[in-house]
Amino acid sequence: AGSAVVPVGGRREQILSLGDTVRLVPVLRQLRPDDRHSDLKLHMLQLRRLLRVVRFGVPGCRGGLAQRSAGCRLSVYRLALLCAIMHSFLLAWSAAQHNATIDEIGHLAGGIALWEAGRFDVYRVNPPLVRAVAAAPVVLGGARSDWSAYRNGPHDRAEWTMGSALVRASGPEGAYQAFVLARWACIPFSLVGAWVCFRWARDLYGSGAGLLAMTLWCFCPNVIGHGQLITPDVGAASLGALAGYVFWRWLRAPDWGSAFLAGLGLGLAELTKFTWIVLFLVWPIVWLIWRQPRPRTDVAGIPTGAAPATGESSAPPARTRPREAMQLAVILFLGLYLTNAGYGFEGTFKRLDDFDFVSPTLMGTASQEQDFQATGNRFRGTWAGAIPAPLPANYVLGIDLQKLDFDRGKWSYLGGQWRFGGWWLYYLYAMAVKVPLGTWLLACLAIAATLFARGYSASPRDEITLLAPAIAVLGVVSAET
Repeated sequence: AGSAVVPVGGRREQILSLGDTVRLVPVLRQLRPDDRHSDLKLHMLQLRRLLRVVRFGVPGCRGGLAQRSAGCRLSVYRLALLCAIMHSFLLAWSAAQHNATIDEIGHLAGGIALWEAGRFDVYRVNPPLVRAVAAAPVVLGGARSDWSAYRNGPHDRAEWTMGSALVRASGPEGAYQAFVLARWACIPFSLVGAWVCFRWARDLYGSGAGLLAMTLWCFCPNVIGHGQLITPDVGAASLGALAGYVFWRWLRAPDWGSAFLAGLGLGLAELTKFTWIVLFLVWPIVWLIWRQPRPRTDVAGIPTGAAPATGESSAPPARTRPREAMQLAVILFLGLYLTNAGYGFEGTFKRLDDFDFVSPTLMGTASQEQDFQATGNRFRGTWAGAIPAPLPANYVLGIDLQKLDFDRGKWSYLGGQWRFGGWWLYYLYAMAVKVPLGTWLLACLAIAATLFARGYSASPRDEITLLAPAIAVLGVVSAET
């Protein structure tokens, strides 16, 4: 079937024809694990790669090996483009069919206030990026805020009064057009998520896996349901995944260019949801995991046993670690800088004791003793009060106001029990009973393939990078219940 050039162990090597490799199958079957013959192991690796093409093949991949490789890539990209087009159509059509949700009214009012007056306190419980993008075409269309409904107290949520006033002033037809335009402006966020699913899965597991991941994203009911709205959920998921992907690329090939992209991705993710603040802790931990020595493997990926007597390992040389640590610091700094830039550096480095907090956690009072209309500051009169907050003032106050909702507590239902407050296992339980069975089947297949089929899994470090942010977010939200 012809020969081809494939990457092997970081190099590009000429390999034998498919026919020659197939004729070696009886030999490969009898290959002992302790056999160190490099040529046979190279053929073993070649056979595994060819079989992987068969397992993950897509329609249109025909011809010789080299021709099939190019044909597969073209077919995969065409199918990916088709998925993106269908996904865009579903979102655009749904956005024009469904009424605005209650949250969207507040987000649109907050976005218009941001463009009109640079006010970040209208819907401060979420960072401003998604609502700013949503409101841009609406403002260009002539929509204006009703500032008579504006309130700026520590406990006030001006987005609700201003949003209601905006809908009344616009009338039914004007409000409908405004929300459709705002929703359409947010469709690119979901397309970014689809692209990241394709690229990351393709880089880890092959083109077929990339296409499957993108298909699951594009036709996921949750993504379609929230991707048509101007709420920040899909935007946060997409840009959070993008940040994780560019950070993973930096881990694999650390240089200043990829470090800049990782910092840019981190900053964009931080401007979508407060939840992504966990990345400032997760990423350094993941980097430390990546820099641990790994067992040496041969060209076929089979462990060779003990490391050489010289102490050489697959970890990067010690001399490169200070440079990587410096790049990591730049990534985190750039993410923090872009977060502040997204707020126009409003109130950056304000002293902690200058804030008026409303949540019992930051006021320093027990929630059962809290007057939920009072303000306070647990840092006043302490040494910590003099510390300047490296975040915008409305970012800090937004977290505080969001924390108030958790501290107040709400009535909750779980497993036949109705009570005031929550359960730490609420989200785990809800995932078990409400996530579709097809999704759980795919998850079980992925776990089984990772544990028992080496050809279907990436390295532990790669998969830790992929899963660590999701696990951290789940832990944070579970702790708040």
